[in-house]
Amino acid sequence: MKREFKTREVIKAEDDLLLYSLNLRKADRDELETVIGLPARTALVSSVDACVGKVWISSCDGEPFLVSGVEPTFVPGEGIIWAVGTDLITKGGMDIIRWAKGHVAFMMKGFNRLSNIMDRRNVIHRKYMESLGFTFTGREVYYGPYAFDHFEIRG
Repeated sequence: MKREFKTREVIKAEDDLLLYSLNLRKADRDELETVIGLPARTALVSSVDACVGKVWISSCDGEPFLVSGVEPTFVPGEGIIWAVGTDLITKGGMDIIRWAKGHVAFMMKGFNRLSNIMDRRNVIHRKYMESLGFTFTGREVYYGPYAFDHFEIRG
């Protein structure tokens, strides 16, 4: 059975993310809380509201599973990419990977390079990022005792 994926821009964070943010994967909740220092729901809604770039919410067969965004930087053509998701990411198999490759290409529009950091504890996230064409640069930063690895993709 073919899955139906839909993505739309987030206009008002509180309306779109209230229910969704309660269902984030534990690894994504931990990462948000470590970096931002707030409960995951508050961190996500605050981040979306503060974003001057674009934010999207994606669903598979009507079930929300991903919130993603791109924040422009002061360097022309470069942006900060981010995403958090539900457990569907780990249960969706190759359908999710195929969809995500197109979503990353969509997010790259207008950018030559997208980058960010990710919590090293989030092992599944790293595997997904590598399968989507992101490379890890070897740079790391620490939030308290937790290491975060820098990654990027170039268009």
